[in-house]
Amino acid sequence: MIDTEQFGEWLFQGLGRPHRYLRDNDSRPYHERLLHACLYNPVFDRQCAGPRADYLHALVALTPDPAAFQQPILDALAAPDDQADVEQLFDFALIFARQGSARARELMYEQFAAHAGDGSDTGATQLIELDGLAGFRAVAARLGEAARADPEFWDSDHLLRALGERAPGADIAALGRADPAIQRYLDVVAATEARRAQGARQRRALLSAPYATLRAQLALPRRPSALQLRRWGQSASDADSAAAAHDLLRQGDPLSLAAYLAIFELRPFPLGLEPLLPLARHPHERVARRALQALSLFEDARLHQLGRELLHEGWLPDDALGLFVRNARPGDDAVFLELLGAARDHEQVHDLCFGLIDLLEHSALDHAFALRSLIYERQPCALCRAKVVRQLVATASMPAWMSDECRYDADEQTRAAVAG
Repeated sequence: MIDTEQFGEWLFQGLGRPHRYLRDNDSRPYHERLLHACLYNPVFDRQCAGPRADYLHALVALTPDPAAFQQPILDALAAPDDQADVEQLFDFALIFARQGSARARELMYEQFAAHAGDGSDTGATQLIELDGLAGFRAVAARLGEAARADPEFWDSDHLLRALGERAPGADIAALGRADPAIQRYLDVVAATEARRAQGARQRRALLSAPYATLRAQLALPRRPSALQLRRWGQSASDADSAAAAHDLLRQGDPLSLAAYLAIFELRPFPLGLEPLLPLARHPHERVARRALQALSLFEDARLHQLGRELLHEGWLPDDALGLFVRNARPGDDAVFLELLGAARDHEQVHDLCFGLIDLLEHSALDHAFALRSLIYERQPCALCRAKVVRQLVATASMPAWMSDECRYDADEQTRAAVAG
């Protein structure tokens, strides 16, 4: 029997292991941990974790009395505390409402209305999934009232897209004509999307701009994003790339230097790696990280030595691992295994795994299976775990027990990777 803390760690990671465990063991010692996960959804990164209500509901179904979980979950939705994951509580209420719970349905509408008064659309998607056009009508009317009370209110078209999936061909324009509040909401969404489209056009125009234009943009207080700079660097002419490289060497301000370095994160620095080597230990972390990324595009024995030194020093190890993508040597993976095994907390594990997954994607290592297995066990991020699972599948090295476990993983991509 495992202790409840270990069970809670599995839930935190979103592994399919709790499902396999509860199939064969008494679930009662873990009910408190399971209910806590249902109410509060402890995860490493909510932006990457994805929804987990279906995952947790499947675990609840393995307990002797699944109905006993419904009441406290709905009570929490009725009066959520500051730590509750209200979005997940709505997901559970949607499951219960589809199963015929009138209280769940009522609470969804009541609590959405309460949140909408503050301009929040929490619960809106679930109402649309539940009732289609009727759900959207109620949602849009409430949010339209919020828009009238708050001139700063805005929303994207995500609810319109949700309606399109639930009720294709719905006459949205007719809803606006019938209700001024709904029309006000639709107007806000249209204005938001128009601004986004304009911004996208400006970003696309910058990608094909000559260096003189980009250089002027880099001198402004609000510079182009790192993503824009990377993409510009990929498509720039050789002459423009060289001009940007020479200007990079003239930068004294760390933020300006970091911006210029972003240009060369996907395209080799045209002046060679020597000017970049001193920047790998730059005291400004953003400069050092982007310098290491730029250096990772080169194959050179000096980079292998630099990578080993940085790992020994503990200086940005996740980025230092990138130096081995083109410069790995026999015996390096033993160092990587030791490094990951000694990682102390979730943040450190995640950072190391992020670099190791990329390294394993591009390099053949003697202990690749051992590394991937350890990443699978320790990785707190479901999105990153999905990547290493795909590598295990692609290399035909996944053991049967892990494949079975991944069928019940919280992450949709992980489940899809082993579906075949």
